[in-house]
Amino acid sequence: MYINTNVAALFAQNSLNNTQNSLNTLQQEMSTGLQINSPADNPSGLAISNLMQGEIGGINSAVNNATQANNLLNVANGGMQTDVQIVQEIQQLAVQASNSTNNLQDTQDVQNQINQLLQTLDNVAQTLNYNNQAVLSQGATGGAPALSSVDQVSYGTASTAYLNVADASAALGTYSVVTQASATFAASFSTAATSVVTAITDNTFASVGLYSIALSAASTTGSSNATVTVTLNSGASVLDTVTFSALSTAIDSTTAATTTVNLDGTSVTINYASLTYSTTPTTVNVTVSGTYSVVADVYSGSTAVGSLTYNTTVTSPLTGLQSIAITGATVGLNLTSIASALTYSSTNSDFAASLTQDFTVSSPLQSLQVGADSGNITAGLYTVSMYYASTTGADYVTITGPNGYSATGSVSNLANAAGTLTLQLVSGSNMSGANSFVLTVDQTDLKNASSTSPIVQSVSVTAAQQYTFQTGPTQGDGNAISLGFGSFSSASLGLTNLNVTNTQGAQYAITQAQQALSILTNAQGQVGAQVDQLNYTISNLQTQTTNLQASQSSIMDANMAQVTSQFAQEQILMQTGIQALSTAQQLPSLVLKLLS
Repeated sequence: MYINTNVAALFAQNSLNNTQNSLNTLQQEMSTGLQINSPADNPSGLAISNLMQGEIGGINSAVNNATQANNLLNVANGGMQTDVQIVQEIQQLAVQASNSTNNLQDTQDVQNQINQLLQTLDNVAQTLNYNNQAVLSQGATGGAPALSSVDQVSYGTASTAYLNVADASAALGTYSVVTQASATFAASFSTAATSVVTAITDNTFASVGLYSIALSAASTTGSSNATVTVTLNSGASVLDTVTFSALSTAIDSTTAATTTVNLDGTSVTINYASLTYSTTPTTVNVTVSGTYSVVADVYSGSTAVGSLTYNTTVTSPLTGLQSIAITGATVGLNLTSIASALTYSSTNSDFAASLTQDFTVSSPLQSLQVGADSGNITAGLYTVSMYYASTTGADYVTITGPNGYSATGSVSNLANAAGTLTLQLVSGSNMSGANSFVLTVDQTDLKNASSTSPIVQSVSVTAAQQYTFQTGPTQGDGNAISLGFGSFSSASLGLTNLNVTNTQGAQYAITQAQQALSILTNAQGQVGAQVDQLNYTISNLQTQTTNLQASQSSIMDANMAQVTSQFAQEQILMQTGIQALSTAQQLPSLVLKLLS
């Protein structure tokens, strides 16, 4: 029995402290419902739980994202369904217009209604929005083909003698070449001026070159009644002849006697007193030089795309070509033809010409549009190969693109008629491959380009706007879905050249409407598949978050039945511990009994 150290009391006090700590822990678990309330409770369990909680939050956000994607698809599908109804009505109107009982006013009314429907279709594409984002007008686009050697040039107003397009690979369109030309001619004696021809005072020569003035006098020496003949020659050609007599001064006189004659519009001053009688005419050679100015401008619409300023002084006739460079082509001006077009202006005392020449650069393939059902097409350069044959049904179009893309469409009588043809190549209908295309083809140019081998041209295609939805809690494959919509315009559906005012056009409109419905059906099928994908994704995410929450609960949540049972046990231990400590504290006092 010890007095200084009460071992029993120490043991009782230690047990009581442990019981108190356990009661505090159990009381915290009962108040929060969690078995981990601080990192000290279960460090590894808390770390695992935090990671799970982050994943659960990510999954919940992914479910919201997928739901928003579904809403976007539903909006897009609503717009497509409107387009389907519009195209169906266009098909019905085309069938109505094909009936021979319609008069001209009837078919024009139908045409006006179709035009309004097409405008409505384009308006739907432009105005259908989701959260201020256009849904059906951000699709992939094509355009005009790249410069090609198979482009065709046709000339419009004026004579083609003035103009020659040396390279037909300019951008497609109509050009105007406006040429202003002028020339001033000056005459000089190419042989020593004699006393016979003293001046040339009015130069109206029509061209540069070498001229000759021949003078002859037929009479007796000294006679004032001699006959003088003056001839203006250009080479061997006689341009003009003037004959005069009754001279005021005798030929061979020592006194000068002059007169002015008009030779082909040119004033020539002659000293006839210096002539001699002879059967051989006196000849004076004259050289005419010309100062030319040619200014030409090439316009595409009202935009200047090329110009030329050419100035020269020559003594021989103006010949050859002068070139004007425009993008993809060289325009050649025929100087010979320009010189021959010069006409005399008495007002300006010179020669001038104003010439306007139109030419059009066209192409077998005028444009390529990506179909409305091809929102996920790969951007890049696409090559279009067109072949037409005299055998009905043997025509085809092959389109190749990036990443080995290749598709072939079967068409009928591709170049069977003149004019422009809108050709719809629909995936799964008349064309292989995953994408649809709308081609505008100039059938006349296609015939002119070749009849034995395919015509090959290239068009650059830009990608559609892609929508990316994060449908998973982490980064990487399988956690995001990308989708793109086509551009749902009348052009991408192949409905831009509809004219039902004649039977042939109405029949054509029926076919175009049917193919447009096929394109829309493809697009709606793609949207439906994407909706299914998103629904499955949402279902999987909801299952995943349920299982993760269950796993996190097993780590974090307290088992309340077990906690309350332990709490009751610890309460009893607390009471017994207090009683034991009280008894132990009384033991040292028993020593006093030994002393007594």
